[in-house]
Amino acid sequence: MKQSYNHGGEVYGKNICLDFSANINPLLLPEGVKRAVSDNIEKYCRYPDDHCTRLREAIASVKGISPDWVLCGNGAADIIYRYALAVKASKVLIPAPTFSEYEKAFALAGAEICYAALREETGFSLEENILDKLDRADVVVLCNPNNPVGNLAERDLIEKILVTVEAEGKRLFVDECFMELAGCEAEYSLMSCIAKHPALLIAKAFTKTYAMAGLRLGYGISSDTELLSRMKEAGAPWSVSGTAQEAGIAALRETEYLARAVEQIKIEREYLTKELTRLGYQVYPSQANYLMFRAEEELYQSLLKKGVLVRQCGNYKGLGNRYYRICVGLHEDNKKLIHIMQE
Repeated sequence: MKQSYNHGGEVYGKNICLDFSANINPLLLPEGVKRAVSDNIEKYCRYPDDHCTRLREAIASVKGISPDWVLCGNGAADIIYRYALAVKASKVLIPAPTFSEYEKAFALAGAEICYAALREETGFSLEENILDKLDRADVVVLCNPNNPVGNLAERDLIEKILVTVEAEGKRLFVDECFMELAGCEAEYSLMSCIAKHPALLIAKAFTKTYAMAGLRLGYGISSDTELLSRMKEAGAPWSVSGTAQEAGIAALRETEYLARAVEQIKIEREYLTKELTRLGYQVYPSQANYLMFRAEEELYQSLLKKGVLVRQCGNYKGLGNRYYRICVGLHEDNKKLIHIMQE
């Protein structure tokens, strides 16, 4: 089977001492999550609850919604693919650059992909002109903060998109997997629109927010319960392990951990932006726990030889191999990265 470099975190088979390719919480797995995994180990001989009842109730309590509006999955990627298979769209509008799994999922479901190109001169930000492209598609997909850039789309603009597509009987999928780590959910999230707008589905993930990438846990939120039922049927049963469910319930209690992470990410993002700029790289504005920058020289292989893994962005539509994304890590790791790049 041919293997290719498609995502961050692909450290296997490489001699890696610093992984800056995966955008997970730099504080790593919370202590409460570790305890939940170990304390419930005797339960893992049973099949997991296929309905994720306790986990959905916990998520709903935190988000202030009905548990019936929550569907859990094996990471946010599972939610993306289930959604694509469930809505059966003929045409989908996706900004470029953005997360590559949207295109793959909808193409697998037989949809035609249309693109809304984001301009480098505006920092690859979402602009009002996307409103002129909405009639091209049945489903619009947005990532906020966007991946790989890390910038946030204005809430007013996304609400305009939502109102427009819903009035035309279409749908909006918004990936907010990095919203919590950006620390701006109150200002930018569309969670308050869920009840009144069944055309909206929001994807969230524990993966990045609580450094649970290996446990695989994501969820989708929508007031369209019929859609959620179709999404559930679109995937395999028992997709969320008992371990992941216990970990997710425990993670939702880690409010102090999350607040510390948001503050630390802000400080270290500013440090990395300043240092990368000093080294001569073009750094794009980000409010997330990662940065994208452009280099004139090839960096991926040269850093790999030093045991440092970064995300090369050549497989993002609209970018090339001179664009790179790095996560915001702990200060000592960030200093090591800058030192190695300076060499």
